[in-house]
Amino acid sequence: MTFQTPTGAFHALAPITLSIPQGRFVSLIGPSGCGKTTIFNIIAGLLEPTGGRVLIEGVDATGTIGRVGYMLQKDLLLPWRTVLDNVILGMEIQHVSLRAARERALPLLHRYGLAGFEYLYPNALSGGMRQRAALLRTLLFDTDVILLDEPFGALDAQTKLRMQEWLLQLWSDFNNTVLFVTHDVEES
Repeated sequence: MTFQTPTGAFHALAPITLSIPQGRFVSLIGPSGCGKTTIFNIIAGLLEPTGGRVLIEGVDATGTIGRVGYMLQKDLLLPWRTVLDNVILGMEIQHVSLRAARERALPLLHRYGLAGFEYLYPNALSGGMRQRAALLRTLLFDTDVILLDEPFGALDAQTKLRMQEWLLQLWSDFNNTVLFVTHDVEES
């Protein structure tokens, strides 16, 4: 991937081939600035690669937005929407009826520790609860591939450990293919 800058071309990524079987959990580890987020932005269709293509289940998804779920380090919950309404946002975008979206989300909110918080706004939640809501929103977007870009980087050590355990349970329950970016070798 090459970007044009005022001083000339900047080569952010060398050619890369990444093939991941369905349902696997793969961690990308590396120092800041090595291109991990650039890879995610290309897979998510937010950046057009200067060469090559992105295949998801054998289908060319290069430059296509909406083929993968993508969660950034910041939860990006909308402050004017309740926890439930934040969690179902992806389903709304996919034109799932409000009733069906809520029926699907409510049991998951209960199962994953957000029971009793469904109708509160994000500012009433702890950091870990906000991340759980954001992760559920990403999973309920209903794609086979989930990109998680340092989703627990801003959390304290205890909350981070609980979130890692919770993520593994979610992965087991949903059976998505997960690409996980981290700087932390232990976390991977």
